[in-house]
Amino acid sequence: MILRFANNADSTNTDDYSDKYVLNIDDISDILGIGNNKAYKLAAGDYFPTKRLSKNGKFLIPKDSFFDWLNKSQDEILE
Repeated sequence: MILRFANNADSTNTDDYSDKYVLNIDDISDILGIGNNKAYKLAAGDYFPTKRLSKNGKFLIPKDSFFDWLNKSQDEILE
């Protein structure tokens, strides 16, 4: 999968999510400016730590780890 980050990813601030310890797929979609299908594929990859509640359950993404990953790779194209 190739993912180019949307322009709004540059302006995303962790303060917007200060009330959360973990993010979900909708949060990831909003932050990156991508659809939920791409966000699920990204979360299922090995890009940043995720936890799943069950085999077919929701993804939980630690906020700090996600933003660390985003800040390091926002100008890259991921395959």
